[in-house]
Amino acid sequence: MFLSITDEDGNPALIPPDELGDTGEQVGPLSGQISLHTIASHIAPKTLCLVGWLAGHMVWILIDGGSTHNFIQKRLITNLGLTTQATQPLWVMVGSGHELECHLRCPDTLLRIQGHDFRVQFHVLPLCRADLVLVVEWLKSLGPVLTNYSELTMKFTHDGRIVELKGDHNNGVGSISVHQLRCLVQTNKVSEFFHL
Repeated sequence: MFLSITDEDGNPALIPPDELGDTGEQVGPLSGQISLHTIASHIAPKTLCLVGWLAGHMVWILIDGGSTHNFIQKRLITNLGLTTQATQPLWVMVGSGHELECHLRCPDTLLRIQGHDFRVQFHVLPLCRADLVLVVEWLKSLGPVLTNYSELTMKFTHDGRIVELKGDHNNGVGSISVHQLRCLVQTNKVSEFFHL
């Protein structure tokens, strides 16, 4: 699946990801990739799920080395009052052939993960399960990263210190109360619901 823009005639322009600069900004025509598990609710074996803090609110973060752009859940923009900027429309094509439009970004957003602060630029997209997706764009800014998928950890140097982030081992399906379900529906946080 690819992230692309359309040309002046409205035709999709798919360009290899290596035409993006180190900051993720457009060097030539903009293109990128997004993994299926970023849009869907399934957590793949080579992803990490973490808890973080954004604008004083807890958020679920998916770290996915298979995508090229950082994404933020669209509903968080309004709920948290985050600053956005218009950007050239990006069309995210998912495996089913459907396209999702991304025309906003959150620049220089302060994200706190396990006691460490990071400045991240996000593209706004309706996601399921994760509130934020950190990908190659963010990983490249960290320099060398040692990831252990068996232990769900990643180590790197940040601000002159060695940082170890630990993934959440308990991200499976669970039951919730009626009150919790009502809160999720009212805040538009439900991506999948199964009733047995």
